[in-house]
Amino acid sequence: MKQKVSIVVLYEGGRDYQFLKSYLAKRGYNSHKIRFEQCARSSGGSGEKRVRDVYPVQVRDIRRYKTQNCSSTRWLLVHIDADTLTVDERLRQLNAPLGSEAVNVDDPVCVVIPKRNTETWVYHLVNDGTPVSEEDDYKIRVTDDQVRDAGRRLGSLSDQATVNCPPSLRRSIAELERIPG
Repeated sequence: MKQKVSIVVLYEGGRDYQFLKSYLAKRGYNSHKIRFEQCARSSGGSGEKRVRDVYPVQVRDIRRYKTQNCSSTRWLLVHIDADTLTVDERLRQLNAPLGSEAVNVDDPVCVVIPKRNTETWVYHLVNDGTPVSEEDDYKIRVTDDQVRDAGRRLGSLSDQATVNCPPSLRRSIAELERIPG
């Protein structure tokens, strides 16, 4: 099934890319079937804002692809930090431009939202489940190597291991499990 799945990945910056690339590799997805769309500051403004701007266009694209191609599956994987918002607030913010066409469970769209940021999850995953505060910023507490390691660990995380996970990570694990494979 993984061979017929292609994934478009929207993300904010470099660490998100490393995290997701390592995660998807651990899950066995073919790197040739993954298209990474970085929305970092190089395009002007914040990566988070750029993800929000590109999201509705990508959702419409993925829906159009779904109706035209029944022999393969394309998924949109969106990774955006909640920052100081709640996960639900960030999700509402993403879906607002879509209005009545907001993403639902039938859409091949997977949205993962770390609260506060990716490094919160990384710190938790590479420190064997050490409790973390989703209000604290862990950016300076983790290395790039740890980011890649955390992505691999997430790719092999069992349901039993999610008990101590931060709520945003537990929610995103359930979301990631929707992607076929």
